[in-house]
Amino acid sequence: VVWANTHGSFLLGPAVVALFACGEAAEAFRHSPALALRARLGVAAQAGWPYALAATAMALVSLLNPLGIGLWRFVFELSSSQVTKLAINEWQPTLSPRFMSEPPFFIFIGACLVSVAILAWRWRRLRATDVVLMLLFAVLAFDRSRFIVLFGFAAAVVCASVLGTSA
Repeated sequence: VVWANTHGSFLLGPAVVALFACGEAAEAFRHSPALALRARLGVAAQAGWPYALAATAMALVSLLNPLGIGLWRFVFELSSSQVTKLAINEWQPTLSPRFMSEPPFFIFIGACLVSVAILAWRWRRLRATDVVLMLLFAVLAFDRSRFIVLFGFAAAVVCASVLGTSA
């Protein structure tokens, strides 16, 4: 409720948790090959449902604001506004010449290269959730420069996970 009422990126919360639902369901499905298809789907659903429930609850709770569903509409309209993209630096496309001449662009590209190298090196430890998390934040980061810091956080979590010792 607080996040929805104070920051326009509140929609990322339910989206990330929904990604965890999909990723954990895919992992459970992948790691139960000996079971019949129906049983594998049941195992996948059991692994993903708590995340799906949390994502749904987060999305519904975000409606508790003075604008209701209008807040969601506002976020989508703002993010697709040409005026916003032209007037506010952080809404510039990451690959725009204006942003590509700034130091943060080079830091971002370095972080991308290091992340890809780590993930390629330790690819056997990647989980489906790791992959979808990295893809979501990479797409966001290459779309708008405002999301490069979120990519950095996601990459740090995923890279630390694949580099860590296995239990």
